[in-house]
Amino acid sequence: MTGIYYVSIVKNILSRLGRPVALGLTARLPRIIMYHRFGHRDEWQRTAQNCLDAHLKYLKTHYNVIRLTDLARDLKDGRSLEKNTVVLTNDDGYADFAEIAAPLLVKYQLPATVFVVSDFADQKIWLWPDTIHYLVTQAPDGMYSIEHGGKKLNLDLNSIDARNHEWSRLADMVLQDSTASKWELIHRCEQQFCVTLPTT
Repeated sequence: MTGIYYVSIVKNILSRLGRPVALGLTARLPRIIMYHRFGHRDEWQRTAQNCLDAHLKYLKTHYNVIRLTDLARDLKDGRSLEKNTVVLTNDDGYADFAEIAAPLLVKYQLPATVFVVSDFADQKIWLWPDTIHYLVTQAPDGMYSIEHGGKKLNLDLNSIDARNHEWSRLADMVLQDSTASKWELIHRCEQQFCVTLPTT
């Protein structure tokens, strides 16, 4: 019992010391923080507006937030970076960036890089994760079975929480697949759920 107790104390001390030591050792290395979706409140897989506000306030106070282009230039030119340099990025070009994130970035005067999928922003295409999400949320309640790439997934679509969980499982299953393979799964879901994907 005594040995276990002392091991526990040592682990506790090391974990408390480890974080500051690790942060100190990597303070001159740049960090890239990638955001994806934003919400007015706490929503599934979205950063809530009040959380983003707290993040940006903290970053403004404790970090040197710079543009991605400036980081690339400094690294290319071999310049040493300021301590605690951070770059903020956002993917895809959803409207919630403009509605929620952009005003907060202006409030704290912080730069961010947005990677926009132009055909998505122009409503010419669906992004594949959104396609799966739409099909999973529009399917009638029930239990389903989907086969893809030699794997079989049993899906529970009987509640909002279950649907969100199953959406993550389906997306994870094809994350590393080719685009063609992803769309094979999407077409199987359309057939299995009896849901037709709208054009836009």
